[in-house]
Amino acid sequence: KMQKQDNLDYVLNELTGDDMSKKVLRSRYETFKEKYDKLVSSNLNFFNQNINTEPDVEVLVAQIKHLAGTVTHTSNSVTWHRSFRDEIPDLLAHIFAVWTLQNTKHYNTMRGIDAAKSYLLMPHVGQVIAIFRLLGIGYENYKKIGGRQIPFTRKISDDLINNLVQVGTGEGKSVVMAITACVFALTGVDVNCSCYSEVLSARDMNDFASVFRALGIEERIEYGTFNKLCEQLLNEQCN
Repeated sequence: KMQKQDNLDYVLNELTGDDMSKKVLRSRYETFKEKYDKLVSSNLNFFNQNINTEPDVEVLVAQIKHLAGTVTHTSNSVTWHRSFRDEIPDLLAHIFAVWTLQNTKHYNTMRGIDAAKSYLLMPHVGQVIAIFRLLGIGYENYKKIGGRQIPFTRKISDDLINNLVQVGTGEGKSVVMAITACVFALTGVDVNCSCYSEVLSARDMNDFASVFRALGIEERIEYGTFNKLCEQLLNEQCN
């Protein structure tokens, strides 16, 4: 099953959900994959490991901040519009490229052999699709009735749509959570990433700390347990 998590057809066939368009998800993923592959390849081609220990991601970071800058901010709200949601595959490609390029230690050791790229940390299809769903990508605009397509009477909001996504054991919840947190933090939202274990929470935070620092969002993302989050919320409300 885990080997199939990088098979787009398998992942889409296994998906279930309301008003979901697998055609849209496929199109968005293909956009993401093309951009991600191009970003990683171009940066690795220009990377000289005799001079630097890892590729320079400064240009990527600047592009990421430009993409995230289209979100509307007011004093007490952050508004997502359809135009920004359409840019999410491109934004994710850039964020994942930073993650990959900051973890090239084993790739650098194996450079020059045909299988060198297999030593890169790269996102699985299932992880990317899960993030798409969390961020409201992949809704049907039309519904088939009697073989014909008619517009939905229920309007899909341009704003961010809340979604609950189930990710199986070993399928990359840590990656899904961290990269989703990056998107929110880049748009000015404070993010709490919580789980039941303090040890796992600390591990995940350390694994992605370099990405958070590179993007300048480490102060907006906090990892902890569910108990810690509940205690924090209670203290804020009681004060």
